[in-house]
Amino acid sequence: MSGWTTARDAILQQQVAATGVQALVVEGDDDRLVVEALLDKVAPGTWATQWCVGIAGKKQHTLQIVDDQTTWLGLVDRDEWSDNAATAASQAPSRAGRLHVLPRFSMESYFVDPVELWAALPMIQQQSLNGGQQALDAAITNDLDSWLRHGALWHTVNPLWDGLRALGFKETLLNHANAQNDAVIQQPRHGKMFSSRELPRSSPV
Repeated sequence: MSGWTTARDAILQQQVAATGVQALVVEGDDDRLVVEALLDKVAPGTWATQWCVGIAGKKQHTLQIVDDQTTWLGLVDRDEWSDNAATAASQAPSRAGRLHVLPRFSMESYFVDPVELWAALPMIQQQSLNGGQQALDAAITNDLDSWLRHGALWHTVNPLWDGLRALGFKETLLNHANAQNDAVIQQPRHGKMFSSRELPRSSPV
């Protein structure tokens, strides 16, 4: 039994079977805790009568479970997906309208924005911080340039590597006949697109 079917069966047997609710499938336990806390805020006491939040274990498992269970919803991090890849994943016929891709890199991205983090702090914690919001902002953004550099490299390298693997790197892609055919090199594979448009260009990174 594969990883995604194990995760699916656990949700079915441990969460769905006893109650008959539908499932919102997320990648990990931290995601589940955040989503449940948000649902408790917007629909306290009511959402759990119709839904449970299930854990897939990772992004690919979430996609596979949502494909398999046609009434369930899925929520995944955007990670390094391009606009095209995120749109293709969420609009795939097997899951159209049921898979939601976060507009930021990951769930954690919502917790490192100083403005949003400050707004989420209880008043007593805001008052206890020396220097207030300005101090919090400085503590988080002092190393911002280095993390932007790291993020830019990650955003560039990962799609290229995923694209190469999806195309059968190195045997298939470096086949002499395939190397002459731009259509083969640029065709979508597994929801990803690898093309000359994604090759890195000169930049300060």
